Amino acid sequence: MFNKIVDSKQTNKSSMAFDVLYKRKTEIDFISGAVSKIGKKHGIATPLNDLMYKMIKVKEGMYS
Repeated sequence: MFNKIVDSKQTNKSSMAFDVLYKRKTEIDFISGAVSKIGKKHGIATPLNDLMYKMIKVKEGMYS
């Protein structure tokens, strides 16, 4: 799914999309990691954010 988004013909892409496309470390820890941390602090579940975080970390782990 992510590759379909990255490979689309849209001219606007996020910096994180470029990071994944070019197999660079993303800023996921600073963005989604912070959302998860703040959510836990306030007792707010962030399941979709947490899933996205894990998916991007797995993708980063696949870089050679």
